[in-house]
Amino acid sequence: MTDNKIREAVDVIVARLVDEGRLIEGGFVAMIYATYPDLDSLPRDQFDQLHSAFFAGAQHIFASMTTMLDPGAEPTERDLERMDKIAAELDQFIGEYKLRHIAAEGEA
Repeated sequence: MTDNKIREAVDVIVARLVDEGRLIEGGFVAMIYATYPDLDSLPRDQFDQLHSAFFAGAQHIFASMTTMLDPGAEPTERDLERMDKIAAELDQFIGEYKLRHIAAEGEA
């Protein structure tokens, strides 16, 4: 499967999750399966803690985004700069996360 086909499939899944009001849950499920391929070995209390942490992070970023925007209907240049900084912070996190995850798979 090509990268374009994968991207198209992901876009369809994300759109469906948004429509169903389950985008964050979908992200959590993807993260869990990427991090814990043997899900049966993950204790339920640890799963619940990870779920809470994931949703707390999502709630924090969403609340911060909605309160930081300048008043008005259109995003301002300042709004866009702030969003770019959030995107950069999250891109850095996911890059480091992937490196750790890939390194851990190589050690197994």
